[in-house]
Amino acid sequence: VTLVDQIDTSISSLDHVVENILQFSRGKPLTFAPVNLQSIVLEQVEMLRPRSMERDAITCIVEGSPFLIANE
Repeated sequence: VTLVDQIDTSISSLDHVVENILQFSRGKPLTFAPVNLQSIVLEQVEMLRPRSMERDAITCIVEGSPFLIANE
Protein backbone atom coordinates (compact mmCIF):
# COMPACT_ATOMS: atom_id res chain seq x y z
CA VAL A 1 0.00 0.00 0.00
CA THR A 2 1.44 3.30 -1.05
CA LEU A 3 1.35 6.53 0.87
CA VAL A 4 -1.08 7.94 -1.69
CA ASP A 5 -3.47 5.00 -1.10
CA GLN A 6 -3.30 5.55 2.67
CA ILE A 7 -4.01 9.26 2.22
CA ASP A 8 -6.94 8.48 -0.09
CA THR A 9 -8.38 6.01 2.43
CA SER A 10 -7.97 8.52 5.27
CA ILE A 11 -9.66 11.26 3.27
CA SER A 12 -12.60 8.96 2.47
CA SER A 13 -12.91 8.05 6.13
CA LEU A 14 -12.82 11.70 7.22
CA ASP A 15 -15.38 12.57 4.56
CA HIS A 16 -17.71 9.93 5.99
CA VAL A 17 -17.25 11.25 9.54
CA VAL A 18 -17.90 14.85 8.47
CA GLU A 19 -21.01 13.82 6.52
CA ASN A 20 -22.37 12.00 9.61
CA ILE A 21 -21.72 15.04 11.81
CA LEU A 22 -23.46 17.33 9.32
CA GLN A 23 -26.49 15.04 9.10
CA PHE A 24 -26.72 14.94 12.88
CA SER A 25 -26.34 18.71 13.28
CA ARG A 26 -28.96 19.56 10.65
CA GLY A 27 -31.59 17.95 12.80
CA LYS A 28 -34.49 16.25 11.18
CA PRO A 29 -38.11 16.61 12.28
CA LEU A 30 -39.15 14.39 15.15
CA THR A 31 -41.52 11.55 14.35
CA PHE A 32 -43.41 10.41 17.44
CA ALA A 33 -45.02 6.99 17.64
CA PRO A 34 -45.97 4.44 20.30
CA VAL A 35 -42.97 2.34 21.37
CA ASN A 36 -43.34 -0.93 23.25
CA LEU A 37 -41.14 -0.52 26.33
CA GLN A 38 -41.30 -4.23 27.11
CA SER A 39 -39.67 -5.17 23.80
CA ILE A 40 -36.85 -2.64 24.36
CA VAL A 41 -36.15 -3.95 27.87
CA LEU A 42 -36.22 -7.60 26.77
CA GLU A 43 -33.90 -6.83 23.84
CA GLN A 44 -31.40 -5.21 26.20
CA VAL A 45 -31.59 -8.13 28.62
CA GLU A 46 -30.84 -10.56 25.79
CA MET A 47 -27.83 -8.47 24.77
CA LEU A 48 -26.48 -8.50 28.34
CA ARG A 49 -27.17 -12.18 29.05
CA PRO A 50 -24.06 -13.57 27.24
CA ARG A 51 -21.87 -11.18 29.23
CA SER A 52 -23.15 -12.37 32.60
CA MET A 53 -21.05 -14.93 34.45
CA GLU A 54 -24.03 -16.98 35.54
CA ARG A 55 -26.66 -18.15 33.10
CA ASP A 56 -29.59 -16.95 35.22
CA ALA A 57 -27.91 -13.81 36.60
CA ILE A 58 -30.33 -11.55 34.75
CA THR A 59 -34.05 -11.84 35.29
CA CYS A 60 -36.60 -9.55 33.69
CA ILE A 61 -40.25 -9.49 34.65
CA VAL A 62 -42.48 -7.10 32.75
CA GLU A 63 -46.21 -7.21 33.23
CA GLY A 64 -48.70 -5.90 30.75
CA SER A 65 -47.73 -4.10 27.60
CA PRO A 66 -46.24 -0.74 28.56
CA PHE A 67 -46.08 1.76 25.70
CA LEU A 68 -44.70 5.25 25.58
CA ILE A 69 -44.65 7.91 22.90
CA ALA A 70 -41.11 8.42 21.57
CA ASN A 71 -39.18 9.55 18.55
CA GLU A 72 -38.79 6.67 16.11
